[in-house]
Amino acid sequence: MTRFERHLFGNIDAKGSNAIRAFAGSDVGEWHRHFQTLFEYIDIQKIRTPKGLDWLKARYPTLTQNELMFEMQGIRMLHCTIWAEGVRDIVSAEDADAFARGRRAPA
Repeated sequence: MTRFERHLFGNIDAKGSNAIRAFAGSDVGEWHRHFQTLFEYIDIQKIRTPKGLDWLKARYPTLTQNELMFEMQGIRMLHCTIWAEGVRDIVSAEDADAFARGRRAPA
């Protein structure tokens, strides 16, 4: 593991463990503070596995290890944005009543 990888993963792991502890608790304020961090932590657990790294290498075969780690950060942030927006849409459920009554939600 390179120094860059240790720095990247060490920081994510430290923040991620705090996020997991926050969501295991009942303090809603802590949930809000660690919302984005939780998704970052979950995503990096998948993408840094051998399968995830093989997926990255297959899509970016010419990148060096450090360039691959840099690209991983961008992909991770894209995933986290998509996940966070999806969760917020589900949680807010602004059109849930209309949908439940069989009406179409506005586009």
